[in-house]
Amino acid sequence: KDFTRPLETHEVARLQQLSERVQALWLEHTQALARDRERTEDALDLWPHAAPCGSGASRESALPSPSASITRAQKEAIRRAGLFNEDGDYATPFRRLKLVMDYWCALWFWPITGSAKLPSREEWWLEVGAILEGNVVDLAPQRGLDFMEPPEPQQLLPDIQDDLFGAVQPTLATRPAGANLHDKFGQLRISKLRQHFPRIEQVEAVAATQRFLHWELCFADVLLQRGGFDLLLGNPPWLKVEWNEAGILGEQNPVFAVRKVSASDLAKLRAQAFDDFPGLQAAWTAELQEAEGTQNFLNAVQNYPLLKGVQTNLYKCFMPLAWGLNSAQGVTGLLTPEGPYDDPNGGELREVVFQRLRAHFQFQNEFKLFPIGNRNKFGINVYGPSRNEVAFDLLANLYSPVTIEACYRHEGGGMPDGIKNASDEWNTAG
Repeated sequence: KDFTRPLETHEVARLQQLSERVQALWLEHTQALARDRERTEDALDLWPHAAPCGSGASRESALPSPSASITRAQKEAIRRAGLFNEDGDYATPFRRLKLVMDYWCALWFWPITGSAKLPSREEWWLEVGAILEGNVVDLAPQRGLDFMEPPEPQQLLPDIQDDLFGAVQPTLATRPAGANLHDKFGQLRISKLRQHFPRIEQVEAVAATQRFLHWELCFADVLLQRGGFDLLLGNPPWLKVEWNEAGILGEQNPVFAVRKVSASDLAKLRAQAFDDFPGLQAAWTAELQEAEGTQNFLNAVQNYPLLKGVQTNLYKCFMPLAWGLNSAQGVTGLLTPEGPYDDPNGGELREVVFQRLRAHFQFQNEFKLFPIGNRNKFGINVYGPSRNEVAFDLLANLYSPVTIEACYRHEGGGMPDGIKNASDEWNTAG
């Protein structure tokens, strides 16, 4: 609760400073990313095809890209040193921003056994500020004057030290040295950050386990220069994030998985199972904290506002993510179950779906296209920019993708067959 208390004026000002620093680092990273991408990536001509030389194409369009003059090994070396330099000690803009974003994500997945090491809000801002700015700004409340507190004993005689000749002389008053996060050349170093802020090692460990992907960093140049991706295609995971304690315990003792054990009995048998099977408690704890962390992250309204009150399934999280990554006229195609269309709590998500939907092709799994049971339904969904009117193509009761193309090629004459044709076979005609 103390972490989420209302911000004070000086805290708001500090956050504005950090936001400006984030923006400056992101722009610097974007420029470097675009420069390195131009040197290491080869353009793939899809459509429209570039005109061949001598057919009116400009001379510039016929020139080879900068990446054509270097080898693949050289490209990989450039990537390791520049694009995503995750192993070097030099704190590039990418490393700084990624570390801050990893830090924020790691707070959701912090190990249960290390909860005592969670940062306070002041510690969080101090360490984030050190990563972004390369210096330490402490926002912790300063201790006020307490006139009832007994005075601390004062040292009237100075500390002494021996000089080279054995004489005694007073020591010089010195200010305590602050955290030096830079090397002798003035460069901010990741190793220095780890040395002065041990919590960063925990952040890096969580990030390595969870493998956080920050689209805003990895594709910063695409998002800034083009406004996003023109085309996104995917089959996101159809997976509910649930805590299945019986399944975890059943990996060591099948009785937990085979028999229906009540929650109260499961709690009683858990301790005995921990004693009987070495390593089970550590595995159980790891699975619990990952499931709880994932559920909390996916159900947080600040992360997925359109999914508020919706039963969390990973594929639903990819829908607003893809829309946010699209360019102004970008198109997204996703293969998903039918949940967004029949969830009684999904009205807010469904409203945005219909504003963007261009085509919905619903399938039944009679041909076992996916190992999910033959009566389960799923669909290909094509989304475009949001608009006020609802207008999309709908094909339902499909069994094979070939029917989609056949429907669009059909001239419209004759009577259509039913779900099954005259031979009592599933109808795949257009």
